Amino acid sequence: MANQIQIKRSSANAAPTGLAKGELAWVDHGTGGGEGCLYIGDMTVAGAVVRTIGGTGTSAFADDILNNTPLTGNPTAPTAAANDNDTSVATTAYVDRQVLANVVPISQASDTNIVNPSTAQVLIYDGTNSWDNKSLSGDVSIGADGTATVNSVANGAVQMATDTDGNFVSAVTAVASETSVNITSGVGNAGDSVAVGLATNIVTQGDLTVGGDLIVSGNSTQVNTNTIELEDPMLVLGDGSPSTTGDRGIEVRYNNSGAQTGFFGLDSTDQSFRFYKTAVINATTNIVSSSQYTVTTYDQGSTFKDNLAPTSIVFGD
Repeated sequence: MANQIQIKRSSANAAPTGLAKGELAWVDHGTGGGEGCLYIGDMTVAGAVVRTIGGTGTSAFADDILNNTPLTGNPTAPTAAANDNDTSVATTAYVDRQVLANVVPISQASDTNIVNPSTAQVLIYDGTNSWDNKSLSGDVSIGADGTATVNSVANGAVQMATDTDGNFVSAVTAVASETSVNITSGVGNAGDSVAVGLATNIVTQGDLTVGGDLIVSGNSTQVNTNTIELEDPMLVLGDGSPSTTGDRGIEVRYNNSGAQTGFFGLDSTDQSFRFYKTAVINATTNIVSSSQYTVTTYDQGSTFKDNLAPTSIVFGD
């Protein structure tokens, strides 16, 4: 058995017109010999039908495969006028060129309704069939760079505890005799203004400790206690100013078959110290007067005596 297969060759560049059954032939179609096809004689019709069975990529064999064969059908070259032909064959390069050549603004999209677009507008669906260009305004605005700005918040837009989290003061209530709360409605742009201060008449529920000086500017100081303790070694009465008038001393209130008032202190009339068992004190002028002024003394004999002569209780300078 031969170990080589002989194939007919031709110096011409035309396909053979007749081959025996199974007979092979090679024909160079190009002038340089780089393009050619392989042919075989049909097994049923000897000498009458020649089949192309191979060849180079640029040969007639490749053309036959790409044009009008059962493998590829009957392709139509893509054109601008035939873009709606679903049998057209298009390369990626062709599609890219078509896209670049037909760039249109978004306003030409079938589902948009854009009229006189301007900076910072957005597309909002109208709820029916189109996207419309609208400018955001009112409480929120958006700049061309995408920055959102909250310009204002409408009254009642935010409900505390419903639309917020965290702690907040829901109400300010005054405590009688301890605090005073004044609410002024519509002050400037802040809405209601709440001022919390001390009540006009203050009552504390526990001890009151004053870290600094205690200054009382009223007309009367009343202390309802059983014991008063003073650390100061000196008790100052009066201020010594030229306008100071009236007597200076200590008023003592007691009961002896009725309310009584005693006094001991300095009589401003003659700058003498006097001791009154019963006295009448003018609260306006601070002048002390009495029908008698007496002092009770101890006579060293376990006997207390009073109603001494006036001269015995007057201490002058």
